[in-house]
Amino acid sequence: MTFRRTCDRCGATFFSPEKRASTCPKCVKRYGLKRPQAGASVKSADNRPDGRKREPAVPTPSRPEPRRQPRTTVITDELRAAIIAAYEQYSADPNARLAAIHSRIASELHVARRAVAETIACHISPKQAITPELRQQIVALYEGYVQRGERPPGGRRRAIASALGLSFAQVAGMLREWRSRIPDVRTLSREELFAIEKAYWRHLEAKDVPLSEMAAAIASELGYTEWQVARRIDMLHEDRSMVASAKDPGPEARAKLEAAYREYLASDSPPPDSLHSTLAKRFGLTSRQVYLVLLDYRNRQRADASAA
Repeated sequence: MTFRRTCDRCGATFFSPEKRASTCPKCVKRYGLKRPQAGASVKSADNRPDGRKREPAVPTPSRPEPRRQPRTTVITDELRAAIIAAYEQYSADPNARLAAIHSRIASELHVARRAVAETIACHISPKQAITPELRQQIVALYEGYVQRGERPPGGRRRAIASALGLSFAQVAGMLREWRSRIPDVRTLSREELFAIEKAYWRHLEAKDVPLSEMAAAIASELGYTEWQVARRIDMLHEDRSMVASAKDPGPEARAKLEAAYREYLASDSPPPDSLHSTLAKRFGLTSRQVYLVLLDYRNRQRADASAA
């Protein structure tokens, strides 16, 4: 720490670690004065005029701040009734958002927000046991969405949950378990995914196989399961909302990217880096812009093949 001081000899302003310094360093050197010893002022301040040392001050014990109790995660019957009653009251407002209701109830009842959300979800859609027949229905509905390339508003899992009277968590958990027990697209290498993409594009341009039979035909050609091929094709036509915020690069850049994509499909192997990164660096765009253009191009080509 330094102090702003004024020199008694030349009047210049200087900074010194000594609070009572009265001579600037230049005057100390010019007049051959003795430099003040560091800490001298502190020592003198600690001593009384009569020579007796000042007794050290006894620190006053500070009061510890009260610790905030964590919100409870255990939902008793009484607490469940209070949460549901508050939900019925606040949900009567048509402008109230569910997330805001969760936060408000959690704050008022001092309950963890996640516990409030789960309690309300079970109240809105009571859980039912998933029987083997119900599992088959979930899988069939999900496979149908993938095969047809359909993406309902809110997502496939939410649509299935609504149709069968289940919670989203039940449907998502059941599909996660099902996919872990079958050969999935995630087990394929980049070269294998590229082979499926090339075969799909070849049939799409030739229009020699109906879209509904495309996955089965390619699976038979390449030796993969029909689900692996169908899911790979589904990934090539992802939801556009994922990249809708990307800036459109313009007609000229779109034409160049579409031509580069056709070159990519005519090659023997995929590039070392991802396709989107490779084209983004080549044309000075972002990966999201490349993704947007190629997604629109593939969707347009599929629509043309479907109309034929």
